Amino acid sequence: MQTRRPEPGDVYRHFKNKLYEIVAIAIHSETEEEMVVYKQQYGEGKIYVRPLIMFLSEVDHEKYPEVSQKYRFEWINEESHSDEKEDKNAFLMRFLDAKDYREKLLVLEEAPEDLDDHMITNMALSVDLVIEDNTIDARLDELIECLKTKARFECLRLR
Repeated sequence: MQTRRPEPGDVYRHFKNKLYEIVAIAIHSETEEEMVVYKQQYGEGKIYVRPLIMFLSEVDHEKYPEVSQKYRFEWINEESHSDEKEDKNAFLMRFLDAKDYREKLLVLEEAPEDLDDHMITNMALSVDLVIEDNTIDARLDELIECLKTKARFECLRLR
């Protein structure tokens, strides 16, 4: 078991390669077992609770032989987490700097796996689109359809 104790604000990578932020360490009211409260850093930002001992445990390599990560959740230090943020920011800047809607569509084809609601909202707002709350995939599909429509008519409008 890992010895580093999760703290609120820490970011951990699950062995299935998704990021989670620690919200709190809570105490189970009946058993007094320590529980980790953590939030998805992707998708809908769901909040989960898991026993601290399980959170810090090793991956079951018999069940998941292809996984190279030692622990179920591994702490991501600030430097590697900031590198990921920089990668996302670079992707967003490429989208914003694209010269036309077709180029924006090409940039979107290279979207990172962990594209989140915040990024989709920013991209949508940059093309004057307001996307209602929905799943990440539905929101992304709506953005793509909007860009396709705008790309189709872009050369036809008077400047």
